Amino acid sequence: MIERCHLDHPYDSSVHSECPFCKSSGGYDDERSTLPLATAPLQKPNAAEYEPKTVAFQVDKNTEKKPDAKLVNPVVGWLVCYEGFEKGKDYNIHFGQNSIGRDNNMDIVMKDGSISRNSHCFITYDHKHNRFFIQPGLSHGVTYNNEILVAGATELVSLDKLEMGESKFIFIALCGENFKWE
Repeated sequence: MIERCHLDHPYDSSVHSECPFCKSSGGYDDERSTLPLATAPLQKPNAAEYEPKTVAFQVDKNTEKKPDAKLVNPVVGWLVCYEGFEKGKDYNIHFGQNSIGRDNNMDIVMKDGSISRNSHCFITYDHKHNRFFIQPGLSHGVTYNNEILVAGATELVSLDKLEMGESKFIFIALCGENFKWE
């Protein structure tokens, strides 16, 4: 017999003596509700009508309300530290321009004290042409791509080796000729 616990979880009382989800007994035992317990088995939706979807939600910081649904800015690549203060750590790169620095308001926050606090450099994913670029930031810090100084916008390809401060990173592209977010 299908019952519902006070938190409205359905469970089979002939199999479980209490709700397997929250470990409480069946039924509504408070004054808030006198709804009857379910007596019919739960029905699965018709397969023709049911199309499973995964939807990500982000809270709007201005209103602190959960909107209906917003798209998440998906990962398009990574930086992986292979030498330096955070050896072994990976950093997600997203659509558009990604600012890199030590400050918490940067898109990619690094802990190496020799990397500039604000905008040491930028990595940009150009989704229209499915390409990546690195360019110098707004600080005095320098960046090297395969041991060549990044003095302007320079295209990145997978496995390029970047140097910032006292750390070294490998760039890995998710998006490229074999994959692109639609």
